[in-house]
Amino acid sequence: MAIVLELESALTRVYNGVNAAVNTRLAGIVPRVRAWMQYHKARRDSVRARRIARILNFRIAGEEVVTVPNLLSVLRPILALIIMPMRLYGVPTWIVATVFAVAMLTDKLDGAWALLDGHTRFGEILDPICDKFALMFIVLPDIGRLHWPAIALLLTIEAWLLVIVIAAVYAIHRGKMRRETKLTANIYGKTKFTLEVFGMSFLTLNFVGLASTFFMFATPFALASAIRKTADIAKR
Repeated sequence: MAIVLELESALTRVYNGVNAAVNTRLAGIVPRVRAWMQYHKARRDSVRARRIARILNFRIAGEEVVTVPNLLSVLRPILALIIMPMRLYGVPTWIVATVFAVAMLTDKLDGAWALLDGHTRFGEILDPICDKFALMFIVLPDIGRLHWPAIALLLTIEAWLLVIVIAAVYAIHRGKMRRETKLTANIYGKTKFTLEVFGMSFLTLNFVGLASTFFMFATPFALASAIRKTADIAKR
């Protein structure tokens, strides 16, 4: 148990250090973007302005949906989906790698932006779902080339995690779980996705063996994340 706690502590320190560095870079940008969005949310002086305001003010269950972190989250699977035909039609690897790098950068930016500009419950749910779809869109075209037992187990655990999130959302909606219940990724989930990013990176560069290795490394962290999240939700 002491080893597990020490590992959690070490991973958390690394993760917080990276977040602090990103937050420093974003600190001057976030207030300007927030001011721009607030300005356009209130504009009503033209038909176009009213349409933009309607989009920016769109809400689900009384909560803002069109936020920068949520837009960054959605951009991730969209870019991952674009990579599929790019690889199929022989687009140069450096272009594919650049698009992939931008897609994965959104994962770090959306979390850091949310820390500076405020989390939303919708964002907590959206982010892990977008992560899983991004993984699926990158992996599925090459699933036959990867080490099958490792990737099958990893995708099974990811499906488990997705079911857990959906079940928790349903329980909250039905009033069987407190709305304050946190659905954000735990440190094992964050580490798991970091390893998956390395695996996907090597896959887009056609280093299938290295990709399989990183997916295998990600699997125990995925399992730990699923067990921890299931236990946390079950307590509530």
